[in-house]
Amino acid sequence: MDEGSAAALLKQGIECTRTGHLAAGEAILRSAVAAHPDLPDLRRVLGLNLLTQGRYAEAWPFYEARIAVPWLTDGLPRDFPFPRWQGEDLAGRHVTIFPEQGWGDQIQFIRFLPALAAFGARITLLAPPLLVRLFRHNFPDVQIFPADGAVDFADPDYWLTLVDLPGRLGVTLNTIPAAPYLTPPGRWANVPEGPKVGLVTKGNPNNERDRWRSLPDAVADRLRDGLPGRVFGLLPDATGARDFAETAAVVDGLDLVVAVDTAAAHLAGAMGKRCFLLLSGVDTDWRWMRDRIDSPWYPNHVLYRGGADGAWDAAVDRLIGDARALLG
Repeated sequence: MDEGSAAALLKQGIECTRTGHLAAGEAILRSAVAAHPDLPDLRRVLGLNLLTQGRYAEAWPFYEARIAVPWLTDGLPRDFPFPRWQGEDLAGRHVTIFPEQGWGDQIQFIRFLPALAAFGARITLLAPPLLVRLFRHNFPDVQIFPADGAVDFADPDYWLTLVDLPGRLGVTLNTIPAAPYLTPPGRWANVPEGPKVGLVTKGNPNNERDRWRSLPDAVADRLRDGLPGRVFGLLPDATGARDFAETAAVVDGLDLVVAVDTAAAHLAGAMGKRCFLLLSGVDTDWRWMRDRIDSPWYPNHVLYRGGADGAWDAAVDRLIGDARALLG
């Protein structure tokens, strides 16, 4: 099989996975990986397919190949003169953890720090600046620096990324550390009376999935108008929050968070806040799997899935009805 054929199979495997035909996508990707084990993107996408199926033990070794895909990991140290941790004894060792992927990924995987520390490791974490204050409050025994420009920290014995942790720890669907694990360092001042709903209807427009995950304006307006109680936008332009610590303080005072697949949904879940999560029926991220209305990552989430044609109306109607039943 030449590389042109491998590229065609990769495209087919991605499309099958994106549209929910997971078994067909897996078969295509496995045949491509067998023929081209040296092409990291094939292994990465097979890993994503298996993660979507919840087959984590099989998936993590394939997903590891993402590190060799430059456009995915531009911020990682390419010539770092220290070994990447592969499971060696960490008693008395110093580990530096680099950020990888988006804010939501960092919030989701920060839960694994205590498990790493339990091996006796001393941990330095580099985190996106907007998450530093929230993480420092919740993990006071970890040295945390903003990953912004040059950072001076002690030489580590090993390094890895936060997204590496579940694979290194052998995490399965049945061994995911439970939420909640984040609390805000402050409180929302002058909390209004009555039912309060936080709402996020759009994500980062630069995200490759954004055309599927963000709500069209008309759908967003109908959702906002249909929710009970007082509805508060959770993006910084609405709250004035300077970082995720301040956003967490607002979330803490809410009765319900309603969000599309953004960092706000991860923050609500990490805090144990009830969250109604709207997911597109097309190109859903691996962590939400397929068909389920619950999440093994966040027990207080309820998932509302749009149609396979990208339509949102039925899911939005169900969500509004459930929110009204919950909050009156």
